[in-house]
Amino acid sequence: VVPVNSAPVGSATTLAAICSGDLLTINPFDYISNGVVSSYSWTAVYDAGLTGGIASGNGAINLILNNTSTAALNATFTITPTSTDGCVGTSYVVTAVIDPKPAGVN
Repeated sequence: VVPVNSAPVGSATTLAAICSGDLLTINPFDYISNGVVSSYSWTAVYDAGLTGGIASGNGAINLILNNTSTAALNATFTITPTSTDGCVGTSYVVTAVIDPKPAGVN
């Protein structure tokens, strides 16, 4: 009998919008649909007007992004899971929507 190890299966999602300057927290395991325990690497692309992001990382994503525009902007994270057995799953995308802070009128 040859054991077959499962690869993690991720699900793409768009998160509820958060405000500019708030902590964005993404736990990649929350989007693994088959429950396979994994480690994660990720890359990020930010709409023009978002500041405070980094290009890549490993594990959970914890960032404070600032939206310098007057419209909602996206931070798009491509996450690649790898099971503890070394099976690499298909990359999946998590999109975070960052709303601008309201501007006061003087």
